[in-house]
Amino acid sequence: LVYATLPCGHFEMVPCNEKQRLTSHYIFRLRGSKCSHPCKKIMSCGHRCRKKCGEVCSDCNEPVQATLPCGHTMTMTCREEKEMSSLSTYARYVYSNHKYQCIQPCTKTLSPCGHPCPNKCSEKCPSKCEVPVMVTCLKGHESRRSCHQSENPCKLKCMKPLPCGHNCRKKCSEECGTCDVMVNERCPCGHIHPNKCGDKSSCSCSAKCTVRLKCGHICSGKCGQCYTNRVHYWCTQSVSLKPFC
Repeated sequence: LVYATLPCGHFEMVPCNEKQRLTSHYIFRLRGSKCSHPCKKIMSCGHRCRKKCGEVCSDCNEPVQATLPCGHTMTMTCREEKEMSSLSTYARYVYSNHKYQCIQPCTKTLSPCGHPCPNKCSEKCPSKCEVPVMVTCLKGHESRRSCHQSENPCKLKCMKPLPCGHNCRKKCSEECGTCDVMVNERCPCGHIHPNKCGDKSSCSCSAKCTVRLKCGHICSGKCGQCYTNRVHYWCTQSVSLKPFC
């Protein structure tokens, strides 16, 4: 074996009888011989070819820092960065979202609250803000809820004192109205029974009515029904009538 200078300029160990023929460009290519030394060519992008001297130089795969349409930087190959930079703005955006997922935090703010988007840059911003916030309603109740629920009606109990002395048990967002606390009351008939504190127009007394009707019989209804309806039941007693004839 002897050293031979190849057409590319590198030295290679070859059989002595092959030296004269391999130094010819034509014979070198015809025999398919390939130089195993690193390629020293500088590509159009400015990077050195990483292949062997005997291989055909192709697209550059040198890692570079490329700027995505969102403004963040990402590591990609020189070939991919060159391909992306040759596209229009919209095409670059589609290309980058299709091939690369930017993992940097999103810099957008949600509307209308103005809280920062919690997703990654390549992800779609949520339609509802889930940031926990403290909300104080018109009646002074404080509650922690998601930002997008801050305008929802307060679900806590009102607890506002009513004229009767009881606290309102309805929701804060509802009108207080009458008191619905059950209390023992004495109805006009004299019976004591449970009834809603604020409901003076009705009576739930289940005792039999003791009022005597004009016909002389006792009302067959219940005390609470007669009081609430403001009328006594028709008399259902059977009587004997003397014929007119």
